[in-house]
Amino acid sequence: MSTLAPARADCTDEFPGLSPEGFAEAFGNLATGATLVTAGSLREPVVIASAQVMKVSTAPPLFAVSARRGRPAEERMLRSRSIVLHLLGADQVELARRATVDPRGAGLDWASVHTGEPIISGAAAWIRGQVIDRIETGDAALLVVHATHACYPPIGMTQAANWPGRLVRHREDWHVLDETSRLP
Repeated sequence: MSTLAPARADCTDEFPGLSPEGFAEAFGNLATGATLVTAGSLREPVVIASAQVMKVSTAPPLFAVSARRGRPAEERMLRSRSIVLHLLGADQVELARRATVDPRGAGLDWASVHTGEPIISGAAAWIRGQVIDRIETGDAALLVVHATHACYPPIGMTQAANWPGRLVRHREDWHVLDETSRLP
């Protein structure tokens, strides 16, 4: 038997018709892993800090990235046939901050995958993939990506005691999760 939780007195029940601002405010409380997404080439790289990333499947290896329409860097990424997802650790907060200043990645150290996509030197891990589907969704689009190449620490290394901790993004700022942030 299930019971309904009592309504909070400070909540507004605007559904249907939830405003975009209210929706964004509600989801603004969701902390996410720190990721950067790159596309383009070494001559003209583009980088966005994306909180809208999810693993879709492990077999085949698929992930999805959401990007908003109307922003030049994100529009360019949405037109790309391939992208690179960079996963960041706690010791890469300065890298994350530099990447969010300029969508062209000025001040970042760049390299490239053998297939030509730009990668940011110093990321904890990266996953390159081919865009296999684009789903238009309101003011954004969702890219479904088939992972084809990756560079990551040895299996199990991210669980090691000497791993620097997890970098997360919450309300456009960066935070570290480590052993001291674990709840009993």
